[in-house]
Amino acid sequence: MIEMRKDLVIWFENLRKTDVPSVGGKNANLGEMVNAGIPVPPGFAITAYAYKEFIEETAISTKIYEIINDTVTNPNDPAQYEIASKKIRELIESTPMPKEIAEAVGFTYSELCRKLDTKDVFVAVRSSATAEDLAD
Repeated sequence: MIEMRKDLVIWFENLRKTDVPSVGGKNANLGEMVNAGIPVPPGFAITAYAYKEFIEETAISTKIYEIINDTVTNPNDPAQYEIASKKIRELIESTPMPKEIAEAVGFTYSELCRKLDTKDVFVAVRSSATAEDLAD
């Protein structure tokens, strides 16, 4: 079994296919391309571990489950899942990020700007689920 790395952020050049549980398939593939010498804009991934730490440190997992239990009363009604998803997203977006995670992302973004010799580099933000990319 491949374990999740305990890093909050990981540069693309430090990612390989074995990092799918930590950063998802899109990011792991970017790491493979960088390591194969394919030109890829520099960047980094915020890890599943960072998300786990965010959920645990802010203690919002209980609220997430409450939203699901209160909103999804009929498991065969997709609209209820959409409503629950919207509420959970609002909860996550309104919850302050723990200092350690914010500092790690901020520092790494500053390093990216430094590497590119620019003050405020534009970045593309993509999400990559980790479980959907696993073999089992």
